[in-house]
Amino acid sequence: WKDMVRGWAAQLPDGPDRSEEIAENYGRAAEKIVQRAYEIYQNDRSHGSPLLQAEVEWTIQEEWAWKPEDYFVRRSGKAYFNSESQAKEESFVNNLFRKFILY
Repeated sequence: WKDMVRGWAAQLPDGPDRSEEIAENYGRAAEKIVQRAYEIYQNDRSHGSPLLQAEVEWTIQEEWAWKPEDYFVRRSGKAYFNSESQAKEESFVNNLFRKFILY
């Protein structure tokens, strides 16, 4: 399964780095997340993190994440297990939540 997701995400700028994590965290839903990432990337080829954006959108729309902490703690676990990654993504993720949740 991970190899399949890795193959789907290979053409995305953040795909090689994030595809295994997406496959592990979302299972079969990973396919929908990667599809959404391609839509984002098709609309903006300069977008550096379409897979991250698609993942955050998924957590908001399908898993009822209401704030960035929901994503970083409950879903990705980055608050506990990968704080370096969280620090790099925090501003981007916060902006996405502001856009979609309007908090």
